[in-house]
Amino acid sequence: MYSRPAQQSPAVDPAEVLGRAAKLLGVEDLEQVPAGIRQLRDDREQALASADTAWRAVRTASQVTWR
Repeated sequence: MYSRPAQQSPAVDPAEVLGRAAKLLGVEDLEQVPAGIRQLRDDREQALASADTAWRAVRTASQVTWR
């Protein structure tokens, strides 16, 4: 049987982390942090999709060139 550790306080203050995230996102209001994080995720997905499209185009072009 495994024992569960007692509830401990976080190693880092959540308010401090939220403040740092707000600063990195360039937002004044802490309530804008979740929306900023969602926007970063969306931008990342779009960038990855764009990179994938570019990679496929390069591979297709190189296959056509070498035939």
